[in-house]
Amino acid sequence: HLAVGPELQMAFTGHVCDLLALTLGATRDAMELAAARGVSAARLRSMKDDIRRNCHRHDLSVHTVAARYGVSARYVQRIFEEDGSTFTQYLTEERLTAAYKALRRRVPSNQPVGTIAYECGFADVSHFNRLFRQRFGCTPTDARNAARLRDG
Repeated sequence: HLAVGPELQMAFTGHVCDLLALTLGATRDAMELAAARGVSAARLRSMKDDIRRNCHRHDLSVHTVAARYGVSARYVQRIFEEDGSTFTQYLTEERLTAAYKALRRRVPSNQPVGTIAYECGFADVSHFNRLFRQRFGCTPTDARNAARLRDG
């Protein structure tokens, strides 16, 4: 039995509906919509993978991603919005997750929190600290200390 998250379930359901519509002879408009949704979903997955791999880059923006995929920045924003998020929210979440993992590594790191924040793509440490606390309910230093206690 494979555990599947709600995002994947929604995508699967949408794809199945699109395939059924195409198979059963959907109207021309419905066929065009199904085809467009398939392309958008594939692009979104690819863009999310790209962002996950490159979230540490300071020059990563909606404009750089759009240029890499040969689409407009507005198109990128729209497909993220249709997925229930924004480009900036997704990028920030990926950067915060990378920072959290770096702070909680098994091998203790004596890197300053500011250095870790910068290496994860954040330019402003106070902004990083505020976002980190909102997301994880503790400061970056608290997260690091908890990992050190765990690893004993």
